[in-house]
Amino acid sequence: MAADRCCGWLLAQQSLFRLDAPDPGQRVLGNDVPWRVKPIMELAFFLLIMIRQDVAFKSRRRLVEFVLEEARRFDWHELARFDPSSGSPLSLVADFFEVNGAPPPFEPAFFDMLIDFGFFDGMDRLPYRELEFGYAIARLHKIDVMPELLEAFGRTAFGRQHSLPRYSLDDTYSLTHALFYVTDVGLRPAASWAGKSDALRLQKTLIALITMMVRADHGDVLGELLICWIMCGFVATAAEQLVVDAGMNRMLSLIVPEGAVPPTTSVRNRLLEGRADFAEIYHTTLVASILFRLAGAGR
Repeated sequence: MAADRCCGWLLAQQSLFRLDAPDPGQRVLGNDVPWRVKPIMELAFFLLIMIRQDVAFKSRRRLVEFVLEEARRFDWHELARFDPSSGSPLSLVADFFEVNGAPPPFEPAFFDMLIDFGFFDGMDRLPYRELEFGYAIARLHKIDVMPELLEAFGRTAFGRQHSLPRYSLDDTYSLTHALFYVTDVGLRPAASWAGKSDALRLQKTLIALITMMVRADHGDVLGELLICWIMCGFVATAAEQLVVDAGMNRMLSLIVPEGAVPPTTSVRNRLLEGRADFAEIYHTTLVASILFRLAGAGR
């Protein structure tokens, strides 16, 4: 199974997901605190989706235990000191621990104090980052912020009804990330919150962007678009199914024998030659892991 191969690679790379990985050059942008937590936070998000969607697989428990152990070893108060946008990762950590029946690895009163003081409010956020933060806080405090999420969604490129030729990669990312949160990682399909015309426009937009990304050789964005297609719960027409299948086949074609999924053909070729590093491939491998698990790809 493609999903098993991807998860096997994730297990094999645990040392590079660690917050004190010995070689920062193999990771993201250096060893500063906000960037050091990024890989393991993305791994936690993948696992959180799997747990909430009740998708079980052989290596899930081992990966969950790894994230719990690693998170307990880190001083999350330090992250807040370095990063005023740390509200989302702190909420994600607390959410991850809660769904696994464990207390958070930081003092909850400290986090509540930062919220009360407005620490996380003193910065401008892109609309999809507002969605991310609002969703994370709502999950943590068990409150309904759907009206606020939809208001922020209305300020994305899709919400502003930008024409597809105007979409940049950032605009496409803004749509995919926004949909992760508005759909509650697939537990709230588009039909439950979007009007009929908006849902149809969203369905057509996703299909058009998937078509564009298949041709653009960009597995990262393509994988996220396909995830959003699944999370929105759309029923494909025959023509749309051809596009979705082409996207899935493109994602499957990027997998290397060890299970990693590079974002582009050029990175894939360098990886096969041993010249690509963890920072270039871990994110798309996580995206592919979510996609193949949710799709039940089994291919």
